[in-house]
Amino acid sequence: NQLQVPPLTIIDYPDLLWRGVHLFGGTQIAFHQRLIGNLIGNLKFNRLVVECGYSQWDAIKPAWVEFSVPKANLREIVALAQTNQLEPIPLLQSLGHMSWLFRNQANIELAEDPETPWAICPRREASRQLLRKLFDEVLAIFPHGAFHLGLDEVTMRGRFPYSPECRGASVAQLFSEHFRWLVNELQARGIRKVMLWSDMLLAPGEAHDGAANAADTESARLTREQVLKAIADAPKPAPELWLCDWHYTPTEPDSYRSLDLLRRAGFPRLIATTWYNPQNIYTFAQAARQRRIDGLLQSTWAGYSLTEQTLRDAPEQFLAYVLAAIYAWNGDAPPPEQLPFDIEAFFHERYRREPISLQAQSGFLVDLRPAYNLRLSEIDANALQELPYGRARFEGHLFLLADMPNQPNALMLFSPLAPDDPARYPREVVIPLPRTVRTLYFLHATGWQAERNEEVARYVLEYADGTQAELPLLYGVHVRAYNDPNPAMESPPVWSRRVGKQWVRLRLLRWQNPHPDKPVRALRLQAGQTSAGYLLLGLSAD
Repeated sequence: NQLQVPPLTIIDYPDLLWRGVHLFGGTQIAFHQRLIGNLIGNLKFNRLVVECGYSQWDAIKPAWVEFSVPKANLREIVALAQTNQLEPIPLLQSLGHMSWLFRNQANIELAEDPETPWAICPRREASRQLLRKLFDEVLAIFPHGAFHLGLDEVTMRGRFPYSPECRGASVAQLFSEHFRWLVNELQARGIRKVMLWSDMLLAPGEAHDGAANAADTESARLTREQVLKAIADAPKPAPELWLCDWHYTPTEPDSYRSLDLLRRAGFPRLIATTWYNPQNIYTFAQAARQRRIDGLLQSTWAGYSLTEQTLRDAPEQFLAYVLAAIYAWNGDAPPPEQLPFDIEAFFHERYRREPISLQAQSGFLVDLRPAYNLRLSEIDANALQELPYGRARFEGHLFLLADMPNQPNALMLFSPLAPDDPARYPREVVIPLPRTVRTLYFLHATGWQAERNEEVARYVLEYADGTQAELPLLYGVHVRAYNDPNPAMESPPVWSRRVGKQWVRLRLLRWQNPHPDKPVRALRLQAGQTSAGYLLLGLSAD
């Protein structure tokens, strides 16, 4: 009559020691609190690279815009990182990609090309004075450990070189001498690790994709040599140099040839940098592991200020954090399409962290069975055959479904792609709902895919006083097709199954009644001008 716990030994260690996420700050700190505290900090990452040009730096106050990040938010991000065992690393672009410096036509006199303000003039003393002020402000918030200088895509926009001070010099010469000055400035401020992007050190053909922006192989070779020499010439102990080699186009692990070139050139510390393509994350992590380089950095390019709206608009970039965590830790994990769990469902669970009530909750079920007009097997014979029937719970939410699997089990609104007679599928359905309602819960999907943000249906809540509230259902935001692999942040998967090589999903949408105290008369479901074929399987409310 005793509880016995058998002994267990777990041997677990990462393939890549340096595992990081790159992101921007934001004006809504609650988003970063959830993103870092609930998700990133629980995925065994150990670095957080925070790009912070678009922030409220005192030195560039005339360039502030509505989404410039308050310093208080940056401090909170640093504290969140440290609380979650993440080393916070600032990234301040220090040559190109400096549009944040020139907003509102501010500081145009420092631009290398004033007509296209993108890069600063690296030889102008006023540019250096401003960078010194910015470094001091950044390092008043971030720890004095590592510092990412950016330095990518310097020549992507505008004329470089163009200013009187720089005319006659090559890009490689200007880049190299500016990098040497930057290293000296950061070392004087106690920085022990200097980071930069790799593309200006690679020429076309030296990488498998377009992330190689040196003019030619000789310019790339010269830049590599001078960057290494700048570190070698720095006062001892010299800062470490960490090169972030970014490539976002997937290829075979053996074909990420830039890693081999940079290692041969003498760069001991390399970080494979990925974006949101699942196959790229998988194969680049494998390439990093095979070559025993230091780590992987998962980048986020979804705007200069990250908010909940960013997550809604670019969810694939945030779901990619889960993939990066998996493959940076375990290169033997199966490829993305063979992972044994639903990445999107996992993301929602970790990011939302919704409390689970231990007590029964009040609510009611809406019986949709009289309105069912489709057997899901009519549109896919196999994908949804494991769907439960009768009273069924999905992630704690109770619904009333079809009684038997061979009966109609879904309500489909009109779609020209729907099987059999189009008259079976109404353009509008009215569901009587004579009571007060706080929240409606919809178990749903669509039969076919549509363009993102296309309205596939509309909910209309009719109140007893004759007023209405409406919710347009946007594809890719509130709903997706049952076999669409892409996410919808407003409607997490609550039933997922792997069928062959694809996942099939049903989603849960919560609609908070904007007027919960007003008695409701009915709920109208209206088809959109699309062929997606809106499917409603269950409806409950509280």
